Amino acid sequence: MEKLTPTSLKKEYVNAVWAVDPSEKGLCPESNALMDVKQILGGSFEQVHPIYICNHDNISLDDARKQIQAFLDPLNLGPTFPAEVYRSPAKKRKDRVERILNLAHSQKSQVILLTSHGRSAVGAFFLGSFARELLQRSEVPVLFLCPHKQKVEKSKKVLFTTDFSEASQKAFANFLKLVRDKVSEVIVCHVVSFPTQNIGFSQADGSVFPTPDHFYAEQKEWAEREMEHLLAEAKKMEVNPRFQSIVEESMTSAASAIRHIAERENVGLIGLVAHVGTTEGVVFGGVVQDLLASPKFNLWVCGPHFADKEPRKN
Repeated sequence: MEKLTPTSLKKEYVNAVWAVDPSEKGLCPESNALMDVKQILGGSFEQVHPIYICNHDNISLDDARKQIQAFLDPLNLGPTFPAEVYRSPAKKRKDRVERILNLAHSQKSQVILLTSHGRSAVGAFFLGSFARELLQRSEVPVLFLCPHKQKVEKSKKVLFTTDFSEASQKAFANFLKLVRDKVSEVIVCHVVSFPTQNIGFSQADGSVFPTPDHFYAEQKEWAEREMEHLLAEAKKMEVNPRFQSIVEESMTSAASAIRHIAERENVGLIGLVAHVGTTEGVVFGGVVQDLLASPKFNLWVCGPHFADKEPRKN
């Protein structure tokens, strides 16, 4: 396939809502991270709707508008939709999340932009997390903007990590629609992770036998077959980027291996699906929480409801 150049990439602007909290100075996204996102959005932020859900009673709407503009101006985004401020008397986080989701649906947004503190799983449990709440309830993918310097120059490559589940396959199809014609390479990875504390089979008497060597080989062979099927289906979507597949073994956590691959390949965006359930919700989907806890990459995440067919009622 012919190698894509920046001039050959098509312009297809993506409609997005950007949930901004100008009081969070430490969450101002890094410039290179913004350039990577700008590329994914079609080369411009002009279809982005910056919004501020203000629930502070001690400032006027005019002052709130000045705050969000002061937050955005130094970022040199270029044209965007005018920043909007919505007064929300609700103190509950879920009510502010609901307001953002309703706006995203009314504006037919393809993605919600957000920066996150990157709290640990324990921190998210005790302190609560607006990002966690938003992802748990959103049918729209959430793109977490990286607030820390990550690399010297912007990247034309993206990474999608899959576990081959049905949800992950649906998320991958959505991801390809977002990045098609805008990047030069899509890397699809699967981590065959064997944390040392989980190795071995427990017996009824409590003794543990080492995991047979062939177990690892079988897991990797299965993953490689699944990867071939996944990429064969992806290529039918007529997307321009080259595809690269990586099946990597890891004796540590899956998130650690994903970070290593992303750094090695110098990607500008990581995509994945969060399996968030009634119990898993506490830890924000495991891998997603771990990646956000040390944010070095833009992270595109589909929550558990992104494929819901029922439209949201405004």
